[in-house]
Amino acid sequence: VEGDRIERVIRARAEAMGVPYDQIKKGFTSTAALQRMVTEHEVARVAIFLVSDLSSGVTGQTINVDAGSIMN
Repeated sequence: VEGDRIERVIRARAEAMGVPYDQIKKGFTSTAALQRMVTEHEVARVAIFLVSDLSSGVTGQTINVDAGSIMN
């Protein structure tokens, strides 16, 4: 999920490996079908859907909110 925490992780890894930040970030996003990270708002919208009446027919499902990372 995009945000401060993952940015710190990416920066720390880039520094430890001595490679550019963008190279490490691409490693995180290149495996996702959408080629990006999801936002906290995208995760929240799925949670809101699941607690709403709109999801009343949904049972026992796994819903991945990961920009398609698990698809690959």
